[in-house]
Amino acid sequence: MNKEKLIFLYKLIAIPSFLILIYVIVSFARFSVGESYNIFAPYADTRMAAGYSPDKFDSIKPGMHMMEVQSIIGKPLTDNFDTYTLSTKHEYTGDGKLLHKSSSFWIPDDLAWYYSEVYYNNDSAVVRILKGWRFD
Repeated sequence: MNKEKLIFLYKLIAIPSFLILIYVIVSFARFSVGESYNIFAPYADTRMAAGYSPDKFDSIKPGMHMMEVQSIIGKPLTDNFDTYTLSTKHEYTGDGKLLHKSSSFWIPDDLAWYYSEVYYNNDSAVVRILKGWRFD
């Protein structure tokens, strides 16, 4: 065989083999990681209330009134009353932003999401602030 035929045969085998290898690597990474933290777009799977930002949320302090909190970060995504603790819980972020996007093999359906919750007492004063990453 001459040199040109060998080069052609090498290219004929190498290119599909490379593409298959890339597909296998991406498949393994996609399915082995599960619901992980995305370092390139951390909030990719986090639904956020209108006007919300993590920086604004960090400015919320215990003792603030509900109206003051809402003037800083806007209306919450959800508003719940806990009859056990007699407190109101406002959630400013939620899971599932990626569920509403078109699914693609290259984009995972579910990633870690950032939660931001504020609890108020009967006087509408902030008594507890919770925030962090959830991997569910």
